[in-house]
Amino acid sequence: MLIRLAPAAALLVSAATWVAAGVAVGLTWANASDARVMRPRRVTRLRPAETREAYRRRTRVHRWKRWVPDAGAWWGGRRKRLADAGGTGGDGRARLGVEVLRAELVHWTMLAISPVWLAWSRGWVLVANAAFAILLNVPCLVVTRSTRARLAAIA
Repeated sequence: MLIRLAPAAALLVSAATWVAAGVAVGLTWANASDARVMRPRRVTRLRPAETREAYRRRTRVHRWKRWVPDAGAWWGGRRKRLADAGGTGGDGRARLGVEVLRAELVHWTMLAISPVWLAWSRGWVLVANAAFAILLNVPCLVVTRSTRARLAAIA
């Protein structure tokens, strides 16, 4: 811990920085060009075991993904729902693929910067921050990666 704060103050600082980081990361990726979003990255590459069927069987994502909010509309009207992304045709699927990858990059970025909260967190505040990072980002990553696997299967 680099910064000593009382637990209540650490919790307030954590909440404020989570919101600020979420807005900054969301806006950064929302304003990124499609070419930048589509640039190949090791972390976003779908692995051979990541298939539509594997996600359905292992995570049962099809049962709970509707409860995960789509925040794309908050950052300039971009949405990940197929009907809102331009339809079910090839152009709609391509647009959906870009927007789903954009959402995935937001959540990978949020996980990557989450160690920042170690600077002032200890004890239960540290546990709360770690739980928040996981609960906020991992379900979204599962949904985006399963959607990308589904799109890859029909491409």
